[in-house]
Amino acid sequence: MSLLLGAVAALLVFTCARSFYSVLIDDMCRYTSKSGCTMNVSLAVIYWEFSFTVFMIPFKFVFAGLQVLSGFWTINSELRAVVSEVHPPSRFQLRQLVSLQDDLSRAFRRLTDCMSAELVTLTAFGTLTQVCVWLLFITGAHLGGLARLGPAVGMYLAGAALTLTVPCEMTQRVLSAVAETRDLLLRPQWRRPELHRELSWFGDTVRRDLDTLGELGLFRLQRSTLLAISATILTYVIVLVQFYLTEVADSCSC
Repeated sequence: MSLLLGAVAALLVFTCARSFYSVLIDDMCRYTSKSGCTMNVSLAVIYWEFSFTVFMIPFKFVFAGLQVLSGFWTINSELRAVVSEVHPPSRFQLRQLVSLQDDLSRAFRRLTDCMSAELVTLTAFGTLTQVCVWLLFITGAHLGGLARLGPAVGMYLAGAALTLTVPCEMTQRVLSAVAETRDLLLRPQWRRPELHRELSWFGDTVRRDLDTLGELGLFRLQRSTLLAISATILTYVIVLVQFYLTEVADSCSC
C-alpha cells in the first residue's frame, strides 16, 4: 500500500510537471492573444487533469484487488500450515476456508463487474496509447526529432504501462494465488476419505475461479492479454513500415 501511495504521488507530480512544461516551456501563449492564451492554458490544465483521472482508474482497481488478494494469501498460508503438519484439518476448518474462498472470489467478480466499463475503456485507451507511442517514435526517427518528442513519448509510455500492465498484473496475481490453492489441494496429505466432500467443494470452487476470475466479456485481464495486444499492435506497425518503405523505394526508382 505504501508503494502504491508513493506511485500515486509520483503520478500526480508527473502530470503537474507535464502541464507546466506544456504551458511554459512550449510557449503556448507566445503567438496568441490574451484570450487565446487563457484558452490554451485552460485546455492544457483540463487535459492533464483528465489524464490524471484516467490514470487513477488502475490504481483504484489495484487498491481494491489487494484486499481480495490478501485473503487468498491467507487461505494459502493456512493450507501450507495444515499440509506441513501430521494431523489433518477438521471439517469445520475446511468449510471455513471454502466459505472464505467463495466470498473472496465473489468479491473480485463484483469488483470486475462494477468496473467493467471503466476497465474496457481503459484497455482501449491503453491500446491507442501504444499506437501513439509507435507512431511518435517512427515520426521522430524519420524526421530526426526524437529528442524533441521525448517528453510526449515518455508520457504515452507511462500511460500505456499504467492502463494496460497494472490491471492485467493485478488479476494475474490473483489467478496465481488461486492456482497455488489448487496445487496445495492436490498434495497427497489431503487424500483422506473422511474429508472427501469438503475437498470436492473446495476443488470445484477453485477450478471455477481459475476459469472465470478477470473475465470482462470481451476479453480477460491477464498477462497473455497484454502480450496479445502488444504483439498485434507491433505486427500492424511492422506492416505499415514495410508499406511505407516500399512506397519510398518506388518513388526513388522513378
